[in-house]
Amino acid sequence: MKNIYLQLVNRHHPLLKSNEPQHLVLAPFSEKDIYLQPEVAKQLQKLLTDWQLAEDIVLLDGYRTEQEQRKLWEFSLAEHGPKYTAEFVAYPGCSEHQTGLAVDLGLRGADNDLIAPSFQTGPTVTKFLAEMANYGFILRYPPHKQEITGIGYEPWHFRYVGVPHSHIISGQDWTLEEYLQFLQDTSRSIA
Repeated sequence: MKNIYLQLVNRHHPLLKSNEPQHLVLAPFSEKDIYLQPEVAKQLQKLLTDWQLAEDIVLLDGYRTEQEQRKLWEFSLAEHGPKYTAEFVAYPGCSEHQTGLAVDLGLRGADNDLIAPSFQTGPTVTKFLAEMANYGFILRYPPHKQEITGIGYEPWHFRYVGVPHSHIISGQDWTLEEYLQFLQDTSRSIA
């Protein structure tokens, strides 16, 4: 059985209809109804509670339907143009948000833009980044990796992959794409 937490969704690997989430739950600490896969919601709540970050961090986005992703794409095209949109917004059908495994975080009380929330610096962000891998999360679009991910640096976008995968990916400073390539290469060399 394939690990759903390691599914790759990007413009080269669109979400398959068979991989659309079957069961979602209301996410913790959101200011609107945001849904996530159950384990993602559980681990996010645990992380924010264990490290007393719930007062400072707000969950801004989680699961999106393909139609919601299309609206966001079209909004960004109209507001920011095609270059910006291609760099920071996944094409409909190719967004990790459609898996229920991705979250966008912002700092509570900050001006959180719809496309690029405020979650870049400060003690809250530092603490979250230091602990996220222990709860199964990775920074999905790190700096200087756009040629691999196809998306620019997004310090607000986190992806649940589960432990120990999160420790390995973070420890090696890899993207999910690089980690999956490593696993594929390793399994080929063993076979």
